[in-house]
Amino acid sequence: MKPSIMLILFTFLTSTSVQSQELEYSFKESHEVSTPTKLYISSSNSNITVISHDKSNIEVYYVIKKNEQLVNNVNKEILNQIIKEQSKLNIKSSINGLTIEVTGVVKEGYIKSEDAIIIDFIVYVPNQTSCDLVSSDGNISLKGLNSDQKCVTSDGNIKLFDIDGDVFAKTSDGDIIIENVTGNVDSQTNDGKVIKTIR
Repeated sequence: MKPSIMLILFTFLTSTSVQSQELEYSFKESHEVSTPTKLYISSSNSNITVISHDKSNIEVYYVIKKNEQLVNNVNKEILNQIIKEQSKLNIKSSINGLTIEVTGVVKEGYIKSEDAIIIDFIVYVPNQTSCDLVSSDGNISLKGLNSDQKCVTSDGNIKLFDIDGDVFAKTSDGDIIIENVTGNVDSQTNDGKVIKTIR
């Protein structure tokens, strides 16, 4: 995907005008937390978008696709049933934070691309949320957070926008776009660009 297209995509995903009723998603969950709080997401093939809001909860929108088509009418239990041959969804929630892990299941052979189920995440969090986000093959985007952040992906782009805190961002094959981040930034990419701007 061309860098200019990626910039447009990231701007869209992290726009403050995005409202939950406009999102296309399979199902959502809400988790009450105290602030400051922590969010940890680890998944092999997921795009992860985290945006701050003025509520005291974490809202997770699960965007599940099979063969590039959105999967509707599911919940967490149904999702675990339809992905059980490929992976498992683990969610741990407490007043101190939220952990979401999508772990692979040992399976002989390979999964055809048309059968692969991809789980992307769009997450709304209190602005005093510290994130630790890991994706092996996906893009990561953060907007409007007042805390330290860690983002790691092997094959994807990282977008950081309006962050007040220290940031560690690493990708093996992708661009890192940093806009209006106040704090120490450790950004690493092996095959991409680091683009920094301050408004």
